[in-house]
Amino acid sequence: MTPDSPDLSVVIPVFNGGRTIHRTLDSLLAAVRNVRWELLVMDDGSTDNTAKLVSRYVKRHPFIRLEKRKQNRGAGFTRNQSMALARGRYLWFVDADDEIPSRAFDDIDAALLNQDIDVLIFDYDLRLNNKISPMFNLDEALFARFLKTDFTIADAPEILTSSHTPCNKFFRAQFLLENDIRFLEDVSHEDVPFHIKALCLASRMRKRRGSLFLYCLDNSVNSRQKDWRLAALRAFAECETFLRSFQGMNAGLMTAWRVFKANHLFWVYHNASEALQPEIRRYNDDFLASLPAVELPGFIHHPFLRRDVMRHALRLRGISPQLLKHASPLMKLLDFFRARSLNLKQRSFS
Repeated sequence: MTPDSPDLSVVIPVFNGGRTIHRTLDSLLAAVRNVRWELLVMDDGSTDNTAKLVSRYVKRHPFIRLEKRKQNRGAGFTRNQSMALARGRYLWFVDADDEIPSRAFDDIDAALLNQDIDVLIFDYDLRLNNKISPMFNLDEALFARFLKTDFTIADAPEILTSSHTPCNKFFRAQFLLENDIRFLEDVSHEDVPFHIKALCLASRMRKRRGSLFLYCLDNSVNSRQKDWRLAALRAFAECETFLRSFQGMNAGLMTAWRVFKANHLFWVYHNASEALQPEIRRYNDDFLASLPAVELPGFIHHPFLRRDVMRHALRLRGISPQLLKHASPLMKLLDFFRARSLNLKQRSFS
């Protein structure tokens, strides 16, 4: 980095994004202010008009660069290549079918990006069927103290369960380089090990208020081939290899990882092709059944565990669906402990 380096490098990997990338670029140009920045568009072998469209922006805005590849390699490879090309102090990975709210940078300036914070975490929203709803809005009571104070994974292991995308984070470029944090290549779910490693290894994280981007499923142009869902199992294996050697591992973090994995597996299963669902279901059931009995209460009571995942985990332990359907005393007791667990965390952070 030099004194003339940008504060922020915005990286957009894109493959055949000509239908939507203009909205992403226009929203960035309208929203980003108060910082020195560059925009790096990584064309991953597009065969449509993506490069031609982006070239028009390059001619008008000298801080926009277009890098083109002939062969399509996927978002993981492309993002890794961008790290060597980006010049900014911080990296922000944006998808080519998302949009940036006009006031996203109201609370961001150069001073914030000169504090050597490893990971800055923001909220984001989802747009589906023209309806916008919060997608990742960390519980304000639970994380209120981290709006002005740095924290690590040891202070808030829950962050592992409620944040699974790089798009709502700014990463300090030198931090990623020093810790060799990279995306998986040539598979989907490439960002899961990246985000797990970054959150665990960061010595300084900070939560910021406000929605950083709009996840637009209405626009989606990313490769979402359902057969790729099996790649999630490789991503989980990569994470578990890392976590086994992570010196900061403890019971709270292990529970948070298991909750993240269970919740993500639920999503993977329901977004996989019918041909792959049986294999993913077997993997999921084996995982839930293997949880040590002594650690099951912490998993079941975790405030961020999906309720349907909790129900399935209990079924695997022999609790009948009929009992669950009629709101058994056990379910009421579990709900009580889940609520009590969250209240205790909120009180301890207030």
